Amino acid sequence: MTTRTQTDFSSECYQKTVAFSCHGDRVVTGGSDGIVRVWKYPSLDKVCELKGHENEIETLSCHPSKEQVVSMCRGGKGVVWDLVNEDQEHWFTWTPGQLHTRPSEAKPTYRFRACCFPPKKKESEEFQTSLYTLTIPMDTRSKMKRCYLVKWDAGAWIVDDEISTGTELLSALAIDTGGRYLGVGTISGSILVYSSDLKLISKVAAVHTVFVTGLLFLPLPAKKRVPSSGKQVSKQEKLVLISVSADRTCSATLVKHKSGIFCTFLSLSVHAIVSNFVIVTLVFLLQEDSHSFSCLSSCRFCCY
Repeated sequence: MTTRTQTDFSSECYQKTVAFSCHGDRVVTGGSDGIVRVWKYPSLDKVCELKGHENEIETLSCHPSKEQVVSMCRGGKGVVWDLVNEDQEHWFTWTPGQLHTRPSEAKPTYRFRACCFPPKKKESEEFQTSLYTLTIPMDTRSKMKRCYLVKWDAGAWIVDDEISTGTELLSALAIDTGGRYLGVGTISGSILVYSSDLKLISKVAAVHTVFVTGLLFLPLPAKKRVPSSGKQVSKQEKLVLISVSADRTCSATLVKHKSGIFCTFLSLSVHAIVSNFVIVTLVFLLQEDSHSFSCLSSCRFCCY
């Protein structure tokens, strides 16, 4: 059975972002009318409307262990919502250099483009988390202003760390299932990979011809080899980052870790209208160790 529910009520009627709550029983949406709406899942009955933005909502993310959601609008304001009490807890903005301080009341010169929480690892352990955001200049016509990847303390809601990613505008953000690596997409179609402490690991230029619209890390465990002692030793660590773009292609980029260094070994792209079989085949190839990978700095092909 298919259920259709209208989630935005502006003149454009455009939903821009969606996320599941930590327990998976609610869906949170945001769009052009600037209202965060919470829906029961799977019935999609409306639970509440959260009003605190004056502009369209760019991005939102649900806390991995609390009934809490963060939404960010085009005007540069971030809001932390309590989903139990259906109320606003905090708000914040961002400007360069505001480490470990509360946001100023001044009109922001930067706005949030994307945000994400890392996943919770174990139910039993005490959990303290961060929020990662991408920030870009309000005036995107200026090619001299820098963009930033920012790490927030998701308890005090102050900035823990920030790093400039350059002057190229950012468009997408993802974090791997272990919470150790961040994928960043740009409007030119490039992809960057950072560690959770904001160290640049790898950059792959021109993975797509236009801006990246979505990113997802695939969980690929390292292969094991068993030496004569019988002890398992990790051969090498691999990351596979799936990206989609407005150019209607889906790309799988492989990054391998060997001898303490990450290198981009392979980038494969397929047209978005190809069957799931082709996508699965590409992922299978990425999992296979091949000597041909080691002689490639970057490889791309498309299937139409």
